[in-house]
Amino acid sequence: MADKKRQKSRSKLKVRKTGYVIAAFVTAISLGLLVWLTMDIISSKEPDSSVALKKTTVTTTEGTSVVTTPAKKEPTTVQTETTEKPAAVKVDPVKLEEKFEVVEGGGLKFSWQPSANAAGYNVYRVNNNVPELIATIEKADECTFTDINAVPGNTYSYMVTAFAKKDDQTVVSESSNVISYEYPEQRFCDFVNLYQIVKGTPVYKFVKGNLTQINVLYDDGYFTGMPAEDCKGYIAIDYMFETVYVKSDRVKSVEGAVALPTSVIGQEGGQIFGSSACGPTASAVIVRYDVGEEWNKDDCIRFAEANKLCDQGSMTGEVGEGGMSAPYVIKFIEMYSNGQYSAENIYSDKEKPSETLKKQIDNGRHSILSVRYAWGVVHHPYSIVHFIEPCAYTVENGKLFFYYGDTSYGNGPKGLVKVSADEIDQSVAMVDSEPKCIIVLKPNSSANNQNNDAQNTAQ
Repeated sequence: MADKKRQKSRSKLKVRKTGYVIAAFVTAISLGLLVWLTMDIISSKEPDSSVALKKTTVTTTEGTSVVTTPAKKEPTTVQTETTEKPAAVKVDPVKLEEKFEVVEGGGLKFSWQPSANAAGYNVYRVNNNVPELIATIEKADECTFTDINAVPGNTYSYMVTAFAKKDDQTVVSESSNVISYEYPEQRFCDFVNLYQIVKGTPVYKFVKGNLTQINVLYDDGYFTGMPAEDCKGYIAIDYMFETVYVKSDRVKSVEGAVALPTSVIGQEGGQIFGSSACGPTASAVIVRYDVGEEWNKDDCIRFAEANKLCDQGSMTGEVGEGGMSAPYVIKFIEMYSNGQYSAENIYSDKEKPSETLKKQIDNGRHSILSVRYAWGVVHHPYSIVHFIEPCAYTVENGKLFFYYGDTSYGNGPKGLVKVSADEIDQSVAMVDSEPKCIIVLKPNSSANNQNNDAQNTAQ
C-alpha cells in the first residue's frame, strides 16, 4: 500500500516536472518567436541614417539573452566645402532702329534702345550673312554707333549684341535684327533744270537794283538754271561765271533732263584759246560748285601759272605759257581748294566714258573729261586734247546725249553744246598723247576720321 502511494506520488511529481519542462519550453519558444518577429519587422524597414543598432540585455526565466534593438543615433555634422554659384546674369537682346543718318564728314550712324542689365554692346558688320566684329562699346547707355569707314556707293548691313558682366562671368545676348543701308554716292550739287534758248535772246542782270540788259545770245544754246525767285516772269540761268536772267517766254524747258549748275562755258572767245585756259577753268568749275568757293577766271589761271602747274605750251603765248595735262589738273584742284579736296581720275577701260559720266551726274558730281576737240567738234580729226565738263544729259528715243560748254573760238558764249554719248566715247578713244581721264573731286576727310576715332573702340 505504502509502495503504491510512493509510486503514485512519484508519478505525480514526474508529471509535475514534465509540466514544468513543457511550460518552460513553451515559454522559451514563445519568447524566441516574439524576438524573431520583432527583428523581422525592424529589418524590413528602410535604413535610416540617423538610426544605429544598439545592444540591450533581456533577462528571461531561462537565462540572459542578448537582443539587438534600434536606438536613435546622435546627428553628426559633416564638414564639406561647397562653392556657391552666382545667380545667372540675364541680358536682353536689342532692336536696331530701321533708320540711318549720313553724318557730316562721312559715315553712317544708327541707334537702338538700351538693353536691360547690359554693360555694353558689340557692333558687327554683316557680309554675306557672316558677322564681323567692328567695335565694342563699354557703356550701357551709349546706344548709337557711327561707321566712319563706310564708303559711299556701297550697301552695308549691321547687327548688335548686348553683353553683361558679373564677377568673372560675361553673358552675351542673342543677336539683334539686321538692318541694311545703301549708302549713296556723295552728292555735291543740287539738280537744276535745263533750258533751250534761241539766238538773239536778251540777257539781263541787276545793276544798282535795276534789271538791265547786258547782252544778247549770239547763237542757240542750252543753259542750266531755275525759275527766278527774286524776279517773277524770268528764268535765272548760269551764264559766263554768274547768274543772269532771261524772260520766261523766251525759254523752252528740256523735259526729262538731268542737270547740274554750271557757269563756266568752256573758253571765252577772243581772250583765251585752246588748252591755255581749259585746264584751270574746267577744273575750277568743280572747285566752285563742289567746294562753294567764289573765284575769278583770270585769278584761277594766274594761280596755276604761279604754282608752275601749266605744263603745256600755249597756242598763242598770250596767256602765260600754257595749259595743263590731267596730272596737273589734279594737282591744281588740291592746291586751289587748300587741301580740302583732292581729285581722282576714275576713267576705266572696263566701262564706256559715257556710262561713267552719266553715273557722276546722277550722283550730283561735276567731272571733267579729256577729249579730242577742235572748232566746236568733240571728235574733230585735226583736234587737240581738250577738257570739257558735261553737266547735263537727256535720253531721247533710247539714245543718250550730253551737254557741255563751248564758245567756238571767238564767237562769244553759246551755252551748252549737245553731243551724243557715241561721239563722247569716240573722242576719248582718240586721246593718246595724254592719259585718258575723267576727273572728280574726293573730300579729304582724314581729319574728320581722326576726330571720330575716339568715339568708337574697334576690336
